[in-house]
Amino acid sequence: MASTSNQPDKAQENKHVILPLSRAAPDQVLNLRLILHFLALVLPQIFIVLPARIFVTHVLLRWRSPIVRVIGRPALADYVSKLAQFILSRCHTAQVRIVFDRVRSYKLVQSGPYFKGCRDWVTKIEVNGTAGRWIALPGTRREEDDVVLFFVHGGGFVVDTGSNAQDILLHVTKTLNLKKHTQASVFCLDYRLAPEYKYPSQLIETLAGYHYLVNTLGISEDKIVIAGDSAGGNIATAFLLHLARPNPDIYVPEELGPTPKRPAGALLISPFINLASRSSSSFANPDYDFIDLGGGFRAACDYVGVYPPPGFRFPMPSYHPRWHFEFPHPHPPTDGRELHTQWGWAHCEGIEKFNSPYVNPIVCQDAEWWKEACPGDGKTVVTWGGKEIFADDDEAFFKQLEKSGVKPAKLVKKFGAHDWILHDWSVPLAWKTKSKGPDKDFYFGMNAIVDLLSRIAKEAKESPSVKRASLARSPSWASRPDVKAVSPESAKSSPSRPAGPALGPAPTPLSSKPSAPASAKPAAGNDSYATTASHDSLIPPDAPVLASGEGDILTRSTLGDSGVIVEKASEKAKGQEKPKPKNRK
Repeated sequence: MASTSNQPDKAQENKHVILPLSRAAPDQVLNLRLILHFLALVLPQIFIVLPARIFVTHVLLRWRSPIVRVIGRPALADYVSKLAQFILSRCHTAQVRIVFDRVRSYKLVQSGPYFKGCRDWVTKIEVNGTAGRWIALPGTRREEDDVVLFFVHGGGFVVDTGSNAQDILLHVTKTLNLKKHTQASVFCLDYRLAPEYKYPSQLIETLAGYHYLVNTLGISEDKIVIAGDSAGGNIATAFLLHLARPNPDIYVPEELGPTPKRPAGALLISPFINLASRSSSSFANPDYDFIDLGGGFRAACDYVGVYPPPGFRFPMPSYHPRWHFEFPHPHPPTDGRELHTQWGWAHCEGIEKFNSPYVNPIVCQDAEWWKEACPGDGKTVVTWGGKEIFADDDEAFFKQLEKSGVKPAKLVKKFGAHDWILHDWSVPLAWKTKSKGPDKDFYFGMNAIVDLLSRIAKEAKESPSVKRASLARSPSWASRPDVKAVSPESAKSSPSRPAGPALGPAPTPLSSKPSAPASAKPAAGNDSYATTASHDSLIPPDAPVLASGEGDILTRSTLGDSGVIVEKASEKAKGQEKPKPKNRK
């Protein structure tokens, strides 16, 4: 085993790794024409068209409106969902990124409401040729975590909607650390977007991020749960298929170490599992959802790198009034499994990828492959909303896993829209519906995630491989009585291991019983997060600091050359109250 002092050097070297990504298009940039078109298109929707529609739906004709009478969605949530669908479906990619982009996501963390008082919980990092951010209790170290959620954001592959997940991910992390006495963290991957980068770039970055967790930080696969929403759910599912039966097009440099085995769990949130769908829900549910399948198909073509035939061109931004009322992008002409056989499409370069499980996971009908890929006994959770356009595809995917012997768990919100488990936290009042079941509770989704991660953490502690890894840690300062920390493992050098069936006790049903709110004050005798984070006396003096203050990226000179990857809290955070989640009942 390499010495502990070599660990930071290896992490720094891996920061400059060049991944074999596929560049497909120039950067999508705004110009004056696109800005003027965006204003002309969106401003009338914000101030005239949508307010009029909401007034008619929720006031004048509420007695016959399914949104009000059947679903029970409040007017404000309905307004936000319709505006989001309009922007995502009618606008050019560069225009959509005005609203949904990575810069906005980071601004919400640094100066927005989500991390107010908790900005020292987030750390940005660049490693293994990719980038991401950590959400973790300040003062803790990743190699000591009981469970890690590896999150891949959605956004149709072309935009970064990771900001929608920030609030719930923070509260999940706080609940586990401060209420469940489980040291947990979240690593959010910031992969490169289409159309600038096409498949398999995003899967390569996911693999590089996974190597970082396992081979660089020494986190056991038994502690990791991979999660993804929408397009991120597609990537996470395809990634599991790759770990089971590797695709030669998806690889990282050898210097990142051997390919780890599959993670212990998977959380697939409204996965975009069929990139070219013509399911019943895709036609029946656009009025209730945040997205439209026509826009999704356009994004899928950008991801795969396919240019449609001349008779099926996606229209460029237009000032035509019909764009305010009609969806301008057509649905796919057929299911993705048959797209390469259609006249005109058959000659499109790369069209055969729509029939690849690594691109379009719904096409995989191999039961043994699914059983090898997905953790069993309820540790693969598929969640969707009954009123989203992907409802039929996600249900068919869940049934395929059941028939394959995976024994997955499902989490369905009867009147929920796309990504409801995230949007219930990020969209005002979106959680309110007329459901009489357990999903009527605001904390329904968060409790389910906490239950899954708690189970993985409990089983990981009993895992022989995790116990051996804990015994193998023997840093020079471990015998000091004032130090309770453990140094990270060196990069693993064992050969790649095939993914085997998940072992463990019978599946534990996801609890629907609401737990104490994540923002509640700690019980008597428990330190607040700021107090916990200030225990610098427990950190060895030679340990480098990975993050300080409010999510700063520190330089190599700040990191130093030895010791442990550590996160510390800023002085400003001490004594602050934890933020209360919005939309609470």
